[in-house]
Amino acid sequence: MPNLHFKPGPPLSRFVEMLWYYEHPPRIHQKERLMPDGCISLIINLEEDETRLYDADDVNKVRKLSGCSVCGPHTKSFVIDTDEQTCIIGVSFRPAGAVPFLKLPSDELHNQHVELEDLWGTPGPRTPGTRARCDMP
Repeated sequence: MPNLHFKPGPPLSRFVEMLWYYEHPPRIHQKERLMPDGCISLIINLEEDETRLYDADDVNKVRKLSGCSVCGPHTKSFVIDTDEQTCIIGVSFRPAGAVPFLKLPSDELHNQHVELEDLWGTPGPRTPGTRARCDMP
């Protein structure tokens, strides 16, 4: 069950703090609270094309996003669904490092989760029945 972190070298290191890969079977607990941090992250769910987020005050309220999403800098916690967080890859940007890639100020993403296609547009049609695979050697 890999949990890999990679700090890129220049020139990417000017923008990106860390690239990471996380693979783990479903947890015993269904939900997990993530504490706030000040970075913007790009998160790609390789196992399923969905990310479920729950209201920190009422975990019965769920919000569903596509499998590719951007998590803005947070000052409050949020809750994730561990059942769909079994194979994830991500990019943690340095402060203001995401601006050249997302083309908007960081403060517009404060306490927000948005689908990547809302920021970059739709990538095009997907072949029916295909999905990303989580096969790590």
